[in-house]
Amino acid sequence: HYFHLVYPYFVRKQTYKELKNYVQAVIDSRKKNDTRERDVIQNYIDFLNADESPDPEKLIIEELLDIFIDHIHQTYAAVSFCLYELASNCEIQLDLIGEIRRFNKVNSSINLSNSHHLIYLEAIVKETLRKYPPIPLVTKRPKRDYINAEFDLKIPKSCLVFTSIFGIHHDSSSYPDPESFDPDRFFEDNVKFLKPNTYIPFGVDYRKNIGFSMSLIHIKLCIFAMLSSFKVSLTDERKTVKFDTKKLTTFPKEPLPLKFEEIT
Repeated sequence: HYFHLVYPYFVRKQTYKELKNYVQAVIDSRKKNDTRERDVIQNYIDFLNADESPDPEKLIIEELLDIFIDHIHQTYAAVSFCLYELASNCEIQLDLIGEIRRFNKVNSSINLSNSHHLIYLEAIVKETLRKYPPIPLVTKRPKRDYINAEFDLKIPKSCLVFTSIFGIHHDSSSYPDPESFDPDRFFEDNVKFLKPNTYIPFGVDYRKNIGFSMSLIHIKLCIFAMLSSFKVSLTDERKTVKFDTKKLTTFPKEPLPLKFEEIT
């Protein structure tokens, strides 16, 4: 399992121990009381027990921690990129602040039940994930020879295929003027015109990805909380964002030049 290799520093932290102990306590409690819940932990318990894994509890803990840490890393980067685009596009930011103000007038707090009313916020987050997909590259190995006569293409069985999600998201045939930040692309009337598999920020099966659901929710919550009280601007003129090529995910090479000012 890659967790200890990718995050050796985190493994030594108290937070890791607390998370590990919490998951272990949940598993032990359910085994002792023979109870079941409708959550991700139960899904992993059922799956690994059916698979007769040699050490299912360890695998469950490691898998959940993978999701947790990947989620934190991806959420941090996406929030940074989103704020950078809002700072660079003042009209979009003002429209979003207006939507948040209207929402706060009729809601005491934001939660899963009412967050879907923030239509513009959702479009902004999705456009951020288009322009800066957390996973820029995916690999696949076909189980059999793949032949596409239309493009005179043949991919042999077991050949390692690299697919650039970043390239797909920046293809002008799918997204006109792909370098511009345009949340309108993800309004309901426009989404239906998107070609299949041209929006895959977490891979082709991203809708089934637990990490994607967590990240989308938390990015929205972060942006909502910040723009409820602050507006964001650039400390310097806008420049092309440079990415850290040493990381497996899309991450800024340097801190983005942002400053916050309280909304009065």
